[in-house]
Amino acid sequence: MLIGVLCPYAAVFVLTIMLVPVVLTGDALRSSLDHGTGWGFYLSMAWLTMSMGMAGGALGSGLEDESAVRDTAYGVRQRSRLEQQRKRHNS
Repeated sequence: MLIGVLCPYAAVFVLTIMLVPVVLTGDALRSSLDHGTGWGFYLSMAWLTMSMGMAGGALGSGLEDESAVRDTAYGVRQRSRLEQQRKRHNS
């Protein structure tokens, strides 16, 4: 289970590291922070945004009820198949 959590986290972390310099350009940060930025800053920003996103996603998913998750995850055809299976099982 640990590998199943860490592999996607690492993949998204690498993607975030590549995108942070695109979103937070050095010139824009230099004018706001009054100093330059290095890779350490970009790594810490990537780690911060990843951690906040993961924590927010986990908290948000814990607040949803099962029917809302099912409606979001499955399409109309899959929901109708599940409903038919439930009806057959209850009969």
